[in-house]
Amino acid sequence: MTAPSKTTFIPGFLIAITLGVLIWWLSSLSSWVDSLVAGILGGMLVRSIIGEREILAQGLRLTPKLLIPPGIILYGANLHFDYDIVSPLIWLQILVGVVIVVWLARTVGRWFKITESTSLLLAVGTAVCGASAIIIASDAVGGRKRDTTTSILVITTWGLVGLGLLPLAARFFNMGIGDQALLYATTLHQTGFVKAAAMNVSDLCLQMAIAIKAARIVMIIPLLLVVGTIYYLPYLLDPTSNNKKYRVRIPWYLWCFIISGLCFTFIPALAGYIPLVGKINSLVWTMAMVSIGLTVDAKSVITSLGKPLLAGLIIWLGLLGVFLYTYFNLRQT
Repeated sequence: MTAPSKTTFIPGFLIAITLGVLIWWLSSLSSWVDSLVAGILGGMLVRSIIGEREILAQGLRLTPKLLIPPGIILYGANLHFDYDIVSPLIWLQILVGVVIVVWLARTVGRWFKITESTSLLLAVGTAVCGASAIIIASDAVGGRKRDTTTSILVITTWGLVGLGLLPLAARFFNMGIGDQALLYATTLHQTGFVKAAAMNVSDLCLQMAIAIKAARIVMIIPLLLVVGTIYYLPYLLDPTSNNKKYRVRIPWYLWCFIISGLCFTFIPALAGYIPLVGKINSLVWTMAMVSIGLTVDAKSVITSLGKPLLAGLIIWLGLLGVFLYTYFNLRQT
């Protein structure tokens, strides 16, 4: 097999980069717009207009492989490890939430006959950090681009609902700053949604929420091994099956992601670069999402979105249930 020529790679790469820059700039005009989601939706929209183009295929296939690793490493700048804020009880709450979300995702997925890959991606996106976690876990669970896109649309839908409803619930229950930070950080899917909700309360709430969200993000490494093992377990137990080989591993860039987070947390000289790194990271992720969206048939995803949406709601309600149990039975005693 001959290696793809540069000429076959360049058209798809250029359209993903150009469209990604445009969408990233437009999404930066509003704090309510998540650039990653806007990227994948924008890519799907353009594909529905221009159709599937063979000249773009090679570049669109390789672009995410080039952009996602540096995007994940740069994302480490968002990690702020603060052990004074993230208590053992909060770590326990995060862990219990992950377990319940994975169990619910598999159970509800079977009820609605959703593919195992989609169910597990919904679990990862709900339990950890939304779209970026889904992209990271996609390979570990054999996810197709359609499964990945469906999962991102589902968790974004309920994330937006949560962004609108959770602040109202916080006011209804007269929650303090710490409890609001915990609510947003442990139940909202995307980091951008957590920031949007917490910054409307106070700077202290934002600081606490980001620290707790960072602890939740770290769970991606053990969770990646768990969902990967769940996906491949039937094939591991069946000695006659040669269809799928267990290949779950922790990519090198995830370890770099953790190291990056530690560096930006404990090296004061790097603190001033965090805003710039955040912007570069957002741009890189947006371009990667555009390249994925350009390969997905929007009609097929939208027409099959009903059951995953309902499943995503049930899974998210399970995560909310963990917070409410903790709030009413442990933190208020």
